[in-house]
Order: sequence, then structure tokens, then C-alpha cells
Amino acid sequence: MTKLDPLPDVETPEQGTGDGPLVWVISPRLDVPRSVAELARRVVAEWPELSVLVSCAGSGIEPGATLPPGALRRPAPGDSARDVERALDRWRPSAIILTEALLPATLVRMAGARGIPLFMVDGRGGPDFARGWPWWPGFTARLLRRFDRILVADAEAQRAFRRAGAEEDRVEPVGLMAEAPEIRPHAESERDALANRFNARPVWLAAAVPPAEEEIVLEAHRAAQRRAHRLMLVIVPRDLERGPALAQRVAAQMRVALRSDDAEPREDDQVYVADTEGEMGLWYRLAAVTYLGGSIAGAGSPLDPLEPAALGSVVIHGPRCGRWEAAVARLQQADALLDARDAASLARGVGVLLAPERAAQMAHHAWEMLTEGSEATERIVALILEVLHQREAS
Repeated sequence: MTKLDPLPDVETPEQGTGDGPLVWVISPRLDVPRSVAELARRVVAEWPELSVLVSCAGSGIEPGATLPPGALRRPAPGDSARDVERALDRWRPSAIILTEALLPATLVRMAGARGIPLFMVDGRGGPDFARGWPWWPGFTARLLRRFDRILVADAEAQRAFRRAGAEEDRVEPVGLMAEAPEIRPHAESERDALANRFNARPVWLAAAVPPAEEEIVLEAHRAAQRRAHRLMLVIVPRDLERGPALAQRVAAQMRVALRSDDAEPREDDQVYVADTEGEMGLWYRLAAVTYLGGSIAGAGSPLDPLEPAALGSVVIHGPRCGRWEAAVARLQQADALLDARDAASLARGVGVLLAPERAAQMAHHAWEMLTEGSEATERIVALILEVLHQREAS
């Protein structure tokens, strides 16, 4: 079976660290979050001699995340003094970054005693003890005061950490870190040529559509055409080898062109079956709206919803999120995604987004969400590197 435009798998080879400094990032999640992977990637991009160790509760990595080459992954240590001491002796970190208000008491206390810079990022709510450490007056405050910086999601989290005893000038609201998607490549000359062929027609994309959803998508397109007769559907089948059979099916209902036949879309064509490898980045850039196939009648889409959103295409998604639940939730919270459950609601989604102002508004919401996260990550990277450079200089 021909597969859609796959992204490379993450590899984290077993290897020791180099002679340069090592940053240890610890997350309470089961899998390495996309935001942590992006932080690690940017830190290494700024300081290539740096080594990065990432620890979380499990051994997986969140869909869409890519760690930098050579990044190490190990389980977080237990909370006993012996476990923490062995980990600190083994890795000799130059800095430790804890995420999402994680507060492992023994690690914080022993790292602080060794003078290792401590950072907390993506802080939400108040401090969260990792393993039920007992509480007594002043204990949390003493731990929080060992941190060089506590970088939290918002003003509410800032107030919570200050109430818990963190030093006022060390808590800064910077937002949540970026969950940067992969930006799929495209040929700009081909984009320009196809844009000319579409001749300012409104275009929507149905990407990675399984056979069970083909009729849903075609029915939605026919319904949406009643409001915009020049509307063009670009449909990418889940199995690209199904392109000719899908084109034949469409031809019984509407005028169609097949890309693998080197057919260019004509003015009277209503559907363009895009069944060629490696062109998803091209379709995301040409379509104002993208429906992610498999999310209505399948087990979820194989495609990352943040990818079309990052390229200005508004996402329509069904109830089946598959492995992309977190990305779908972020887009929903940003008012940058429309829901669809059947052909009728899919057609309504396409129809609503044919209004240029609404489409532009939702695309802007997605852009704001991604940009704000990027700025937060850049601020965090700058502060971490500033402390590391100071330590190297001394």
C-alpha cells in the first residue's frame, strides 16, 4: 500500500553525553510532550555542544514530537535520596528543567544543595508534589526558593506560586510552550501554477480520506456547491493507489481530474483527486479549509491537525481524534477548529468558511496560538542559556 507523505520516526540512540554541559528536562507525562521536544530542539539549535536528557513516566513520545539528534531518554529517578544521588552523579546536569508544576521534593532539595540551576516551565495552577511528599509549614516555600526561575502559564498561576512561597521576582508569566508542528515542504513554482489553474476559485481539501468516508466527503461537497457553485474539492485518498478507482467513482457524479494522470484542474472540474506522493504541504497551502479524513468514520486521521493550521488552512475535524487528542483540544480552545460528525455538518463547516472574514479569523486564531507558544519557548530558552553561559564563564 502506498502511504501518505510520512514524517521520519524519532530516533534516540543509546550513547553517552559529550564534554559540554547537559540539560535535564523532566516531565510528569507518560510520553515526552511535543512542547518538551520542541524546547530541547531549540536549546540544542542555540548551543550545539549541549546535551539534552529527557525523562518522563513512560518510554514513548507524543505524536508530532521530534527530539534533536542524540537526545537521551531515561526514566525519571525515584524520590529516595539514594536514587536521586545516583542520577545526579551519573548525569552531572548543568541545569534541570521541571515542567507543568512538577515538584519532586528530594530532587529539588539535593540539586539545590549542589548548586545546580533549577527551572520550572509550563507551570499551571500551583506546585504539584510528584510522589505525595508530606506537607508542613514553610516546606513548599523552601523548595520553591531553590528555583532560579519559575515560568508559568498565566497571571493566575503566578499568583498561586507566590502564595505558595516562591520569590516574587523569580516567577514570570510567559504562557504555555510551543507545540510546533512539522512544516511539510512544497514546490513554490507548483503552488503558483495550481493557484493560477484554480483561478481564484474557493478550494477545500479532504486529506487522507479512507474508503468509508469517500461518499460522506462527496455528499458534503455537493451540498456546499449549492452555496458556491465554483467550489473545488481536492481529495487525497488514504491509500494513494486508490486514486484511479476514486476518480472513476467521482466521475459518475461530478466532473473530475486525476493528478497521477498528469491532468490539470480545468475550469469546469469540480473535484481534483490528488493521488501523488509527498505533496500534502502543497495542498495545505492551496486550501482555505482542510478536513482531516478518518475523524468521522475512521479511527482518527494519520495527519497532525497543527500542520494545516500552521500553514493558514482552517481545520475541520470529526469526533475521532485518534492520537491527536491534545492537538485537537488546543485548536478547539483557540476557536481555530470546526467540528463535523456527518456529511451535513461537514458541508456546513465548509460553507461557513467560504465567508472570507470567518475563515481569516479562525486562521488568525490558530496563528496566534502557535505564535504565543513559540514566544514562550524562546523566552524560556533565552533564560536557560543565560544561566548556563554565566556558569561556563565562571
